[in-house]
Amino acid sequence: MFIRVTETEFSGGRCHLDGINAKQSKDLQAKLLLLQSGQIQIMKHDVKNPCLWQVRGITALQLMSFLNEHYEAKIVAYSSNVQQVSQSDHRVHRGTTSWTLESLKI
Repeated sequence: MFIRVTETEFSGGRCHLDGINAKQSKDLQAKLLLLQSGQIQIMKHDVKNPCLWQVRGITALQLMSFLNEHYEAKIVAYSSNVQQVSQSDHRVHRGTTSWTLESLKI
């Protein structure tokens, strides 16, 4: 099974998870809440895409580490369109970074 984790720069502990169904999202949230401190929510993100979820309370890197440790998910592809942009007196990063993972245990 292939899943994609996407993070938008400055998303503040939010990322998107694409490729799991509603039952899998509930199972994943239950395991995350048992193993991680704090509040983690997995919510429907797009009614047109039943497999796209917004994950709050955990960064993309933390989520991928969790998926690797508990579901043996391995990164098979990576893409990024993050650019450095000047804003008045400083530079900021804008764009998204996506990782595609493969796991036989999800």
